Amino acid sequence: MYFLNRRPRGFHHTFRFSSEQRDLLNNLRRGVPPEELAKRSLAEAEPPTHRRSSSQMRLLGVLAAITFLLLAVMLLSVL
Repeated sequence: MYFLNRRPRGFHHTFRFSSEQRDLLNNLRRGVPPEELAKRSLAEAEPPTHRRSSSQMRLLGVLAAITFLLLAVMLLSVL
């Protein structure tokens, strides 16, 4: 129960479902088979962006540099 029957600040801004989730639930209630909804969502899915692949390449480069530095330190400690 809220104090003096007042809702907390910002209560009306909290949404229970996103519009995509609401659309999926409405389609399921209408009787659209889940397989059809899965096909639709796969067709609407975005292809991977260039930004994601470039960040993965940057991470791979950083890991390679760290590995190279560790190997160099190990070789210098042996000599």
